[in-house]
Amino acid sequence: MGNISVLFLVLAVLSSAATLVGLLWMLFAYNLWGHPAGPPSHLSPEEARRWTHAHPGGRGTDHRMSWAQMRRVLQQGNWREVWPLALLIGGIGATMAFLGLAVLLGSDKPWNGIIGLLMAAIYAMAVYRVMGAETSG
Repeated sequence: MGNISVLFLVLAVLSSAATLVGLLWMLFAYNLWGHPAGPPSHLSPEEARRWTHAHPGGRGTDHRMSWAQMRRVLQQGNWREVWPLALLIGGIGATMAFLGLAVLLGSDKPWNGIIGLLMAAIYAMAVYRVMGAETSG
């Protein structure tokens, strides 16, 4: 296994860690606040507790972020709202791509790496289509 394939393997592990961080962030944020970003950062802990129960995205309501909402938030430049989703979506794609490259360059069976890269390309095209789609309605 060459040095470059080890580098791609390390990048795949880091991408997997980003995926796990995004997933855990989403789970904890939705359980605690019902919203991926949580309460506004300028609130004190007591105000944040009140916000959690009074805000429409707080507990007891179904606050899911649709693709259209995610596109709108990204267009507004409000990354704080979508960091967990971006880590999850980007981490999955990067893991597939870097793992495919590591297998392609470091294995005696490059077809497995080519298949991994093909899956990463299909995933990237699907995310691009969904994120680039016009909102209907």
